[in-house]
Amino acid sequence: MPVTSKLRRLYADMKIKHKLVLSTTFILIVYFSFTFLAQQWAFSIYDEEIYDKTSQVLNMTSASIENELHKTLDVTFNVIADNQIQQYLMRIKNDDTLSSYDELYIDQKMTHQLIYYAANQKNVRSMTLINSKGEEYAVGNRVRLSEAKKREIIQTGRDASGSTRWMYHNQTQNTLMAVREIRSYTNLEFEHLGTLVVFVDIDRIARELSYGMGDGQNEFLILNEEGTLFPAEPLVDIYANQLDFAAKQGYRIEEFGGQSYFVTHIHSQITGWTYVNVTPFNQVFEKITLLKQLVFAALILIFIIIIMGGMRFARSIVRPIDNLIEKMKHLQKGNFEKAEASAMNDAYVQKDEFGLLHRNFRMMTQRINELIRDNYKKQISIRETEFKALQAQINPHFLYNTLESINWLAKTNKQTQISHMVESLGYLLRNAISQREPLIPLKEEVQLVQHYITIQKYRFEERLDFHMDIPAALEQVLIPRLTLQPLLENAIQYALEPMIEPCRITLCAERAGENVLLTVADNGPGMEPALLDKVNRGEHRSEGKGIGLMNIKERIDITFGEPYGVHVDSKSGQGTQVQIYLPMEVRQEHV
Repeated sequence: MPVTSKLRRLYADMKIKHKLVLSTTFILIVYFSFTFLAQQWAFSIYDEEIYDKTSQVLNMTSASIENELHKTLDVTFNVIADNQIQQYLMRIKNDDTLSSYDELYIDQKMTHQLIYYAANQKNVRSMTLINSKGEEYAVGNRVRLSEAKKREIIQTGRDASGSTRWMYHNQTQNTLMAVREIRSYTNLEFEHLGTLVVFVDIDRIARELSYGMGDGQNEFLILNEEGTLFPAEPLVDIYANQLDFAAKQGYRIEEFGGQSYFVTHIHSQITGWTYVNVTPFNQVFEKITLLKQLVFAALILIFIIIIMGGMRFARSIVRPIDNLIEKMKHLQKGNFEKAEASAMNDAYVQKDEFGLLHRNFRMMTQRINELIRDNYKKQISIRETEFKALQAQINPHFLYNTLESINWLAKTNKQTQISHMVESLGYLLRNAISQREPLIPLKEEVQLVQHYITIQKYRFEERLDFHMDIPAALEQVLIPRLTLQPLLENAIQYALEPMIEPCRITLCAERAGENVLLTVADNGPGMEPALLDKVNRGEHRSEGKGIGLMNIKERIDITFGEPYGVHVDSKSGQGTQVQIYLPMEVRQEHV
């Protein structure tokens, strides 16, 4: 069976209240899922707007900074292309016979030219020119260079092949160095003449042009491949978190020191630097986060309220149905009195469709109970009439007197067998037509059986093998009159008479919990399964004119109720066993 069919059948078999709750829950989940996704989409749009605004400011800042740096590049180009500086550097490199005066003269001229180029550059802290012999010409706030640093600068400039390289000075982190090699352009020889180093105050440039991005808890950073160019001591160590800024621009939320930050970055194609703006997440998104939490909590609260309301609504619908089912179960078990009492106990019946069902069920139960009572009364009346008619068929006095005369005549002629048979027959007749109560002790019924067996013994002699086992503790148990004798009569008729060999008939009584089990068994020819099934269902009628098995069943059912009765068990060729199940009732003697 496909899985969908199993699920469909499982849903169809569920109780109505479970169906209502499940359906409501499914609809709510779909609805709230859509609402949550729409909310996340709206918040993502807001995040994009925040990024766009930050990115615009970051673009303006980076463009302004690079514009200032481009001015520095222009200065470096003007210096290395200056004709006088080229001549002085060429003379120093090629003339080894310069006097001290010449060297002092050249030094003054070189310094004058550097001052000229640096004078109008507010972001240039100083300029240093290193000639081919390693001698320095410096203007402005001169920065002392160690020999190792000087060699590194010269090598960096030569590796750049005429272009500008940016470097940090180790001792002054807020000072950026623009390094450029000076080459001879005479005759296009491009001979190395020296190295120009321009010290730029990047800290001042960044702070002036960051448009407030570094104010408060926000932080503006400039990164290159080697580390952080600005600021010298950042509040957030980007490199410690190993963030990847391979994309040209973008934004993300990162954790620094246990706190969330909104990080926006732009990569410059001109300088190769990455400009980063770091904003505490809570500062920007505090209200948005609070709004998200409130919306989420409201959705959860609404979901719980609707589910509880749905369950309450489902119970209000299902409770009348459950009550009606409980009442129907009483009917199913045959407890019509209890079903009627349960229906009458309803203090208030609704006026909706469920109330109509309850009212109709109550009326139906009352009607059924009335019919059952009337039917029981009619059945009892019929049985009593039939029994009295059977008793009235014989004139008791005539029979008693006749049998008594036959008994004395037999005794006079010493006919003992005839005398015993007549006495037993007289006992049977007196009990059959007696007007006493319908329930008698088992002891009296056993006496009736013994007299009946006495008569049949004289008839069948050794062919009748009768045995009886009645415990003394069960002799006072009440049973309907003429219950055992008809069963023995059936055993003789259907088991003994068809047989040639002796037939064993057994009558025994035993206690079964709080009840009594009476058994009449024989080893006769037994019954076919089809006939046995009809007998147990009450569809087979006896061919005799005596009190049949159905009569005994109906009297037990009327007297004690449905749980008690008669059951026949038989197998072809193995005999028959009739069991009577009765309650342990004993007559209470009044003192």
